[in-house]
Amino acid sequence: ITYSFVAYSTGSGTLVNAALLLMDTTGNGALANSLLSEFKLAQAAPLTGSVNALVNGTVAFSNVPYQGVTSYGLQTSGAKTVTIEASATPGAVIAAAQPAFSPGTDRSIVVTGLPGAQTALVFTDNNIPGSVGNARMRVINVAPGLGAVDVLVNFATKVSNLATNAASSYFELPADTYTINFDLAGTTTVVLSLPNVDLTAGAGRTYTLYVMGTPGTLAGILTRDD
Repeated sequence: ITYSFVAYSTGSGTLVNAALLLMDTTGNGALANSLLSEFKLAQAAPLTGSVNALVNGTVAFSNVPYQGVTSYGLQTSGAKTVTIEASATPGAVIAAAQPAFSPGTDRSIVVTGLPGAQTALVFTDNNIPGSVGNARMRVINVAPGLGAVDVLVNFATKVSNLATNAASSYFELPADTYTINFDLAGTTTVVLSLPNVDLTAGAGRTYTLYVMGTPGTLAGILTRDD
């Protein structure tokens, strides 16, 4: 009997699942799902200060400052409860989510909203490398009160009508330096301009560009996800 063991990605930059195949005429086999998943935390809630993230009551990340984004942390796969608390008042939950933590996958959990109305958003990450010489990017709008925006790369529209608390699809850009503007959707009113977004070291890399803050105090936070 001959077997083949095939590892494959489900979108994670580091984790894989596997298939065990019996090399016979019927093509029998079985999946060997990973026991691991991973997630990162972004603190995009204005006026909240630093936060802690707990998974089923156990601290996963602590003292993440406003506009801070962690690296990925490993978790066992399966449904879990993620709670967010202000670091200054541990035990007082300000937001919660129940991500699936599917085997071999990456997730981003973003805390956003003004005090008293914070929420935890879960995004599925796809960190497979892009085309040779290109960086991959998505944009996530987590700025309370901003509304939908258009995203312009070197003054040409790349993403249209990106709603609050939503992520764009991934897109590719040649490794270079860009001006990225955010306009109120359907207008030419610029609400945030980032003149030197450097992707020159990003060939084959995957990025997320977060829009955080409130109107008048907006910021763009670029993170590498792979």
